[in-house]
Amino acid sequence: MDDDGVVSFEHWALKHVSFEIKKGESVGIIGPNGSGKSTLLKILAGVTKPTSGKVSIRGKVASILDIGAGFHPELSGRENVFLNGQIHGFSKKEIENKFDEIVVFSGIEKFIDEPVKNYSNGMYLRLAFSIMAHLDFDVYLFDEVLGVGDAEFKERSQHKIHQLQKANKTIISISHYLWEMADVEKIFYLKDGLIDAQSSKEEVIIKYSANKGVANLMINNPFFFNKNKTFELENFVSKLELRLKDSHGISKTIFKSDEKISIEIDLTEVKEELNLGLVLLDQFNNPVVEISPMTQGITLKKGAFQNLKVDFPARFFNKNHFSIDLLLFNKSEILFY
Repeated sequence: MDDDGVVSFEHWALKHVSFEIKKGESVGIIGPNGSGKSTLLKILAGVTKPTSGKVSIRGKVASILDIGAGFHPELSGRENVFLNGQIHGFSKKEIENKFDEIVVFSGIEKFIDEPVKNYSNGMYLRLAFSIMAHLDFDVYLFDEVLGVGDAEFKERSQHKIHQLQKANKTIISISHYLWEMADVEKIFYLKDGLIDAQSSKEEVIIKYSANKGVANLMINNPFFFNKNKTFELENFVSKLELRLKDSHGISKTIFKSDEKISIEIDLTEVKEELNLGLVLLDQFNNPVVEISPMTQGITLKKGAFQNLKVDFPARFFNKNHFSIDLLLFNKSEILFY
């Protein structure tokens, strides 16, 4: 309490935070609300200066921290693409070369010449993400903004992030959703301004998850921990085909809810004894069900042609978009995802 009787206190959003991220690593930052996650990303992006200490980053940094940040509301989407790119150090020629890709990926071609002040949050996000993903940055910072996008754009954005990972880009992302952390190599746990950058992914999940059943499912699930460390399919199977069919044997990807859905998988010349797994995901990439022949003692035999079939009965699904992850794995690791 000061001389005027006003109670004062000191609050550090972050304190004693220290870590190193190597080039090409993907890192997730997770923690409760108010733990300092967004402040940390703003410091890394250079938006906020730290009170003490220093940040050292090599390369160009792309950041999507707040919806609409970095856009001039009175300028059109087209003008903001060039403005944003030039602010980040890209030449007009470099931006022109990528402009068509940026606009097509964003899906807002009809509105590209409209002032962005008329854009919805989703349209802001689409354009901002598309700019960052298509210009050649070294480090990418994402503050759970992909939660604003619709399911279709979120799926395409996650695929784009996977491409950036394969291109050896460094990615740091914030999320409250543990399953979105499946592809990161490390998870940092942040609470009360203090960071734990040493614990394993398993340990972080146990700390963060209020649902111990979900935590155990993820910890014991090889799909969650290893799917970003995959090898070429040809090392294990000469040919793999997957088809979706209705009850009449017709291949398609759009079904009515009262139709039976069959998944057929052909594997030609299996080169070693393997297990196969399918993970059915909803539009938010939540796992709905996992299926594997190994639960019935069935493995893929070396040298043989294998045909596997999974049937989903009519009315198993409600109206929605679903996707399927297919994995080949042995006793210790996932080999193909």
